[in-house]
Amino acid sequence: MIKALEFQLECQKENIKPIIGCEFYMGDPDTQDNFHLICLAKNNTGLKNLYKLNAYSYKDNFYKKPRITFEKLVEYKEGLIVTTACIGSKFGKYFLKGDIEGLKRSLLSFRAVFGEDFYVEIQVNNIPEQTEYNRKMIELARELEIDVIVTCDAHYINKEDFEAHDTLLCMQTKKEKSDTSRFKFTCNDFYIKNKTEIYNELLSIGIDKHLATEAIQNTNEIARKCNAEIQINQDFMPHIASEEEEPKMLAELCNAGFNKRYKEGAFEGLNIQDVINRISYELKVIKQKGYCGYFLIVSDYINWAREKGILTGSRGSACGSEVAFIIGITEVEPIKNGLLFERFLNPERNSPPDK
Repeated sequence: MIKALEFQLECQKENIKPIIGCEFYMGDPDTQDNFHLICLAKNNTGLKNLYKLNAYSYKDNFYKKPRITFEKLVEYKEGLIVTTACIGSKFGKYFLKGDIEGLKRSLLSFRAVFGEDFYVEIQVNNIPEQTEYNRKMIELARELEIDVIVTCDAHYINKEDFEAHDTLLCMQTKKEKSDTSRFKFTCNDFYIKNKTEIYNELLSIGIDKHLATEAIQNTNEIARKCNAEIQINQDFMPHIASEEEEPKMLAELCNAGFNKRYKEGAFEGLNIQDVINRISYELKVIKQKGYCGYFLIVSDYINWAREKGILTGSRGSACGSEVAFIIGITEVEPIKNGLLFERFLNPERNSPPDK
C-alpha cells in the first residue's frame, strides 16, 4: 500500500485505470501460519478499509510478516472485492493437504461475507499442482455458484526478464546461481501475459472455451467494479460529528465561552454588540468553509492541556479569531488588539486556517 499513490499517478499518466489493492497475509494471532489473500478496493470506502487492514496487520497481528485475520476482514469488508489468490492461499493449503471439505467450508464462509464480490481465482503456469488446483477450484466454484477469474502470478513484466529476476532472487537470498538447493522459480512464465496467451493456456490445461472466456470476462468485470481513487491536492479536515451537528456544537461552545470571558472582564471597554457581531460573522465563515470540527478538536486538546498544566501558546494569525479566543484556543482578544479574522481564515481564499 505504501506505493499505491505513486502507482495511481503513473497509471493516470498513461491513461490506464489503476486498481488499488493488497495481497495480504492471513494468520490468526495464536498460529504461526501465513496465507495469501487478495483484497481490492471497489470505492473509496474500500480504500479506507484497505488502509485500516494494512495498519492492523503491522501494529496488532505481526508475526514474521504483517497479517490480517478473517474476523478483522469481516469488520472492514465494506467496499472490498476479495479473491482466493494463488495456491499459497488458505484455500490452496486445504487443497494441498487433501482437505476438500475444509476448502469447501472456507469458500462458503467467504461467499457468505462478500457475496458477488468474492471470486475464485485460477492462474496458469507450469507448476503441476497449479493445474490440478485450478480444476478442483473450478469444480467447486460451479457447485457453490461462485464466479471464476483468471490472473497472472506475475513477478516480472516480460518473459525474457526471467534470468534477471532469478539473479535478483540470488542476491536477495545470498546464494550462488549454481546452488541447486537454493530457492528459485521452476519455470519462466511468471510474467504479465496478454489475453490471447491466457486464453490459449487455459485451453491447454483442459478448460473449455466457454469457461475460459467467462473467466476472462469476470476478470474484466472486476476492473469495471473498481473505481477507488486516492484524493490529492485537497485538505481533509477531521470531524467529530455530522455536518449538521458540528455547527450546533460549536455555537453551544461559543455561547459558554462568551459568558465565561464576559464574566472575566475580557470585553471591558468594547461594544458588546460588536463582539457578538464578530462572533456571528466568524461562525458563518467557519461553517461555510467546513472547519467547525477543526475548531472543536483544537479547543478540546488545548483546554485539556491547560487542565493538565501543559504549557500552550498561539502563533501568527490564529490570534485574529474571536471564536478561537472565546472557546479557549487563544488568549489574545482580537478586537482590542486590532487583529483581523481574515488573515486567519478568509472566505475568498481556498486554504485552511492559519496557512
